[in-house]
Amino acid sequence: MKIRILYILFVLLVSCSKERVIPDVRQCNLELSLTVPYQYTNDIQSFEGVVVYVKNSRKDYVFTAMSNAEGKVVFSNIEPGFYVVNIGSEIVGVNDIFVLNGNKSIELFSSLTVNVDLEVNVIQVEGAGFVIKEFYYSGCLTPAGNNYTDDQFIEIYNNSADTLYADSLLIVEHESYGYEPNYWSYMASDSIVVKMIWAFPQSVGLLPVAPGAGIIIARDAFDHKSDPNGNPLSSVDLANAGFEFWSDKNVDSDIDYRSPNMVAKLWTFKGNDVSFHTRGGSAMAIVKIPGNVDEFVSQNLVVKEGAISANQYFCKIPNKWVIDAVEVTWNDKLYKRFHNSLDAGSVFVEAGSLSGFSIRRKVRRIINGRVVYEDTNNSNYDFEHDVVPTPGIYLQ
Repeated sequence: MKIRILYILFVLLVSCSKERVIPDVRQCNLELSLTVPYQYTNDIQSFEGVVVYVKNSRKDYVFTAMSNAEGKVVFSNIEPGFYVVNIGSEIVGVNDIFVLNGNKSIELFSSLTVNVDLEVNVIQVEGAGFVIKEFYYSGCLTPAGNNYTDDQFIEIYNNSADTLYADSLLIVEHESYGYEPNYWSYMASDSIVVKMIWAFPQSVGLLPVAPGAGIIIARDAFDHKSDPNGNPLSSVDLANAGFEFWSDKNVDSDIDYRSPNMVAKLWTFKGNDVSFHTRGGSAMAIVKIPGNVDEFVSQNLVVKEGAISANQYFCKIPNKWVIDAVEVTWNDKLYKRFHNSLDAGSVFVEAGSLSGFSIRRKVRRIINGRVVYEDTNNSNYDFEHDVVPTPGIYLQ
């Protein structure tokens, strides 16, 4: 009996010891050193508490640790493999509050201890301006089992404490869906390349947006839950959407609802309706181009080598004119399109196409009833995924 009890205890101890150990005979140590660009070194004098995530690219498990004041982070006993280091953390500086973000792919094969230097991007928290608050692209199914995507929408939001004006903003979609290498990666450090550019109609005037308010841009601006033209399985009511995307290619195929139509300044693959990839390949951004937009677009068209058709022209836009960008992907096995300074991470609906779920920013804090959303320029950290769409709703 004593032997049996000892054996059972031994088995239990062995089982418990295996709970978080990754089987590999050769383990590595990863030592990270965080730095900031020179112009921030006086303001950011301590890295204490910066959260760092290290994800195994093949097996999808994640390690988390916090840096010390000097920016040193150590991960011990990691199995060899391919990893992605991700940072999204708020930090209090000498004179301001900052957000640090960063992203770097590393390989742990060459040594038992690998030292990596990582210069992080720095963003001042206050005055963040417009952000993409929510993007619903997955669509859903009808009672008959048919695909339904007319209820797609994107919502932008004034995340600042001041009234801002949206009339000169542009909504753009990156040229690539991200399931293959970005053709334009050689210019990603200074420019994005887009296939759709949508402007607000001039008829709306200055279009002021109060602090804590947003603008919904619908694919079709009506109540998809209750309207006979909709889908009773949709959870989305877009009857109060401020604007809608609309195609004039075939006016009989796209119903023009009462909301004002966005104006297409570029639509490379123009169709009978506007639609976003239900699996999540549409990487979106808010852009502000100074001067005449039509003139800028005509002077900044780019084309892939070997293209023979006029409908294969895209537009190059400097990163410095991007106000907000979200790297929306099919899954986490992605090819980056936006530079890390625009979005150091990525996000997607894990339930997949036609799941009826959206991606939505996390709430950072509430100030006198006004919601302030996370905006670290790292979608891994900033967004919730697989959430029920909530257009126009800010306090959950």
